[in-house]
Amino acid sequence: MFFDSDFLKFLETMRIILKLNYISEFTGERAGKQRGSGMDFKDYRHYEIGDDYRYIDWNLYSRLEQLYLKEFIEEKGSSIFLMIDNSDSMSIGSPSKLEKAVQIAAALGYIGLIQMDRVAVAFFSDKLNSVSRLLGGKNQAHTLFSILEGVETAGKTDICKSISAFINSHKKPGLLVLLSDFICAEDFFQGIKILKIHGWRVLLIHILAEEDINPRLEENLNLLDVETNEKKEIYIDEELLDNYQKNIGEYYKYIDDSVKKFSLAYIRTDTGRDLKEIICRLLGPGREIK
Repeated sequence: MFFDSDFLKFLETMRIILKLNYISEFTGERAGKQRGSGMDFKDYRHYEIGDDYRYIDWNLYSRLEQLYLKEFIEEKGSSIFLMIDNSDSMSIGSPSKLEKAVQIAAALGYIGLIQMDRVAVAFFSDKLNSVSRLLGGKNQAHTLFSILEGVETAGKTDICKSISAFINSHKKPGLLVLLSDFICAEDFFQGIKILKIHGWRVLLIHILAEEDINPRLEENLNLLDVETNEKKEIYIDEELLDNYQKNIGEYYKYIDDSVKKFSLAYIRTDTGRDLKEIICRLLGPGREIK
């Protein structure tokens, strides 16, 4: 069991709210074919006191001088795919980056199940390793947790290749939650671009270990790349560490700029951060996934 009863009760207070884009209104929970603020326009009706004024059609008012409210048909449930990087670099940290990714995925998956979304889990490294079937309903939580248990790290990272393989087998778009340290040779945003072109909403969860953020190294080291097995002997000094911090800062900025460019939801966290705090940062008041 991933979580105790108190933490499950906390998760049951959270909701995954999807937003169409920066300027559109949020769709809220998906709850069957009800009148609401979903994607599909249904009809107009007269405005009544207490209605949400954001859905007044002001263009119609300018012509008729009467207040009309737009109504929509909400979709029942969304498909949420939790795509977890289990490449070798995710083994670093205490707890490891993979362990933290699995915890976050378990929490988000549970929330999805209780709000009647369909949830699946995928693992990838330099290829798409596996994709589970879609699960539905709170009674599928045990199956979700079982899928997430016992996964191990193996292989290099190729996010673009993995995303391409995923899209080829999943034509209907939904929400893709990508959990990774994003340590990869390629520009992984090319893969994200493909997801957006195909209509997917994307949430990026960037997981770092303390060793990634503030490496504490001795003067002379033989480094081993855990994914490529490439070895390199280096001498550590203040200048090298300063250059590392500069380069990683530039990489973070590139990610931040790309997130804005593609209108993505994104959070950067570390393995030592409390899970409840992470979930609150992701799904707290005012947080919507574009």
